[in-house]
Amino acid sequence: MRPSKLRSINLNLLPILQSLLTTRSVTRTAEHLHMSQPGVSDALAKLRAHYNDDLLVRAGGEMQPTQLALALQEELNGSIEALERVIERDGFDPKKLERRFVISTADVVVLSLVNKVIDGLEDEAPGVTVQFEGIQADYLDSVRTGEVDLLVGPHNVLETKGLMEMELYDETLVCIARRNHPKVKGQLSSRAYKDLAHAAFRANQRTKESFETTLVGTRQNDIVRLPHYTLMPVIVEESDVVAMIPKRAAEYYAERHRIQAFDPPFKVPNVTIAAYWSRIHDRDPAHKWFRNRVRSAAPTS
Repeated sequence: MRPSKLRSINLNLLPILQSLLTTRSVTRTAEHLHMSQPGVSDALAKLRAHYNDDLLVRAGGEMQPTQLALALQEELNGSIEALERVIERDGFDPKKLERRFVISTADVVVLSLVNKVIDGLEDEAPGVTVQFEGIQADYLDSVRTGEVDLLVGPHNVLETKGLMEMELYDETLVCIARRNHPKVKGQLSSRAYKDLAHAAFRANQRTKESFETTLVGTRQNDIVRLPHYTLMPVIVEESDVVAMIPKRAAEYYAERHRIQAFDPPFKVPNVTIAAYWSRIHDRDPAHKWFRNRVRSAAPTS
């Protein structure tokens, strides 16, 4: 029997690597794992030595994964989930589970997650149903009481006080307009863009401002606010209205609608999409299994 290579690495480093590749930040990984920043930095140094690779390099003010890190990221989520199942002693068996899991989120997040969340679900957990629903005005109470299993949305935008959390993936925002829009030619100025008629996202009545205004911090000419991103390309392709949506969604919609995507004429921060849940679910083996499934479904590029 060949000696196991597992002895060559401290397995406790793997969840740290997983978080680093998701957050691309020592600070946010430290917060997420309740560690000190020096502790995370020390773990990263050990991981770099083990793999003989930088794993994360600073580029343009941000930490970017190397090619090896990207390859590792695709394997880590499933591997860690498998290790946790081996270590778990509660005898949890998803095949015996009869349960509905409710995820409250925006439709563009459903677009990014749904296929991988349900892939193989019928075989692994035939008694499980996943229900996606919009973010309602009383979402915080619904999550705290456990009525909603997971709230998935932008980090530091939603009110999530008292909830458990895990970061899933980052989104880049782009603008969309109809093809041959008369005012979207060449490089738009920031002022010219904001003066255009806009369709904006507003999840519910509890939200005071549109998501775009909250994120960028400046006002634009919103003529319509919508609770669903799915409606935006429908409106945009038939009018001179423009909108700002996640890049993955823009690429998907551009293949199905007569729209074009372009970069905003001003700096827009990337958005970290995170999952939140009630403390009452935190140690529930079934809920933990489902959270791991959602984490594994998160896009990596």
